[in-house]
Amino acid sequence: MSESRLQQNDPCGTAAWYRGVTRGIARFFAMSVLMVLSGPIPAVDLGDWAQRVQQYERWTAVEFRDPYSGQYLASRAGSEDPRARATLTLTANPGEDCLPEVVIVIEHDAAILGRIDHADTLRWRVDGGATTALPIRRIWEPGDRFEFLRFERPFDLAGLTGHRHLLIRVAPDVRAEFSLRGFDGAWHAARSVCENFIPLAE
Repeated sequence: MSESRLQQNDPCGTAAWYRGVTRGIARFFAMSVLMVLSGPIPAVDLGDWAQRVQQYERWTAVEFRDPYSGQYLASRAGSEDPRARATLTLTANPGEDCLPEVVIVIEHDAAILGRIDHADTLRWRVDGGATTALPIRRIWEPGDRFEFLRFERPFDLAGLTGHRHLLIRVAPDVRAEFSLRGFDGAWHAARSVCENFIPLAE
């Protein structure tokens, strides 16, 4: 979506806020959504912004609001593969017409020194179905332990509904498996809040 369209659809400035902290919200999930209930989160403390946390089997839905004004900012559904230290997140943002932005966050043992930002291919398989190749962008900032795999084209959620597992692989080092139990409920909750968003009067 272009910058001008974002501004037209986002009179409250939600898109600008979202761009500024989207990686912080992703870290929030990558370090386990349950941590919001137990105290500050390293690097970005979003505990005060997470106004509602709902569990749907293996998935979690979180709603983010400005803690001072109550302004709705974004909502996110996410699930983790603890063994791979990977988190799959889908974000609904009013500035993007509530279409899902899909990001996989990988936690590494150590921070990187240089910056990584390049196109790559992710291989994706649902249950025992065929493998699909999808374009992604790998982003890893200097001094950060978290690498972001951002999907580069619109995401079809129909292929996940009613299934059990999602296996992803990015050569040579990324491999993760996410349970789809609770996916429908978590994403429905996140999307519904976004679609029913009413801007606060100034």
